[in-house]
Amino acid sequence: MSNLPRYSQPREQQFESSSGLPVWRNLGDATPQTIAFIDTGLQDYWKLSDSLIPTTETVILHAHQDGVEQITSLLLPNSYIDSVHIFAPGAPGGLKLGNTFLSMKTLERYREDLESWFALTQLCDRSPSLAIYGCDVAAGEVGSGFIRQLHELTGASIAASFSPVGHPTLGANWNLERQMGQERPPWVLDSERLAAYHATL
Repeated sequence: MSNLPRYSQPREQQFESSSGLPVWRNLGDATPQTIAFIDTGLQDYWKLSDSLIPTTETVILHAHQDGVEQITSLLLPNSYIDSVHIFAPGAPGGLKLGNTFLSMKTLERYREDLESWFALTQLCDRSPSLAIYGCDVAAGEVGSGFIRQLHELTGASIAASFSPVGHPTLGANWNLERQMGQERPPWVLDSERLAAYHATL
């Protein structure tokens, strides 16, 4: 069982998946097409989870487990996932996922995982998208190279930011300015609830 704290969220029902990951599945939505992964390394990550719109399935990544493998374990059996949104601590050309750091240096190690993320979605003749919410992930040449490689490995359109991500009063925003591919990820954040999240990613 997970050691993560549990929070009461009236809009959703909580259960634990077969992989042992805590998952919040939205009531009345049996076949979600959008899923968000939130890393516990983020400040007040539970508030960010509460800022997602009700049609988004939410998964909290364990801090002491490999985050890429956690994502793979949920995406691999699910052919209905069109859009994935990752909220995690970012840096130019990489992001922290659980106890690992996904970057240009580690992409090859996770090649099989990344190639599997949207394999079933593409077989269903749908165009997947991957939105990365993390500060400066797409910044500079290293950031551009990182999202280009992610695009090639996952086959998904990628959207990421080359600036700080988070509350505007902290000099940040929620815009994903850099995109690779044609499919724009859907907006999954509730603007009113998001105003209460006073932090950056």
